[in-house]
Amino acid sequence: MIPLQHKHHLLPLIHSKSNFSANDKSYHWKGYNELIDHETNEKVATFHSTWFQGDYHRIGQLDISQREIQDIIVVTALVVQERSEEHRRSVSYSFYHSNCVG
Repeated sequence: MIPLQHKHHLLPLIHSKSNFSANDKSYHWKGYNELIDHETNEKVATFHSTWFQGDYHRIGQLDISQREIQDIIVVTALVVQERSEEHRRSVSYSFYHSNCVG
């Protein structure tokens, strides 16, 4: 099991951070598009968004430099993107209701 800790930033426009460890190394997703090796601060993977669908799901290309953990990278990339979209929707919903409904 590989726990993925996720923390949203308190400000809505600043990206969250998700951390996990694999093969005795620590990594964190910087926003939803860069996976960084905690120890060396090097990029391990980069998601290049190429187009947004109408429902805001990202599609694009995920470049991975560490093939030995590529499955973990892909799964965590999907989770991080989904959490980012959920947070964005909840912030938009809260903003709408506090400014338009109330």
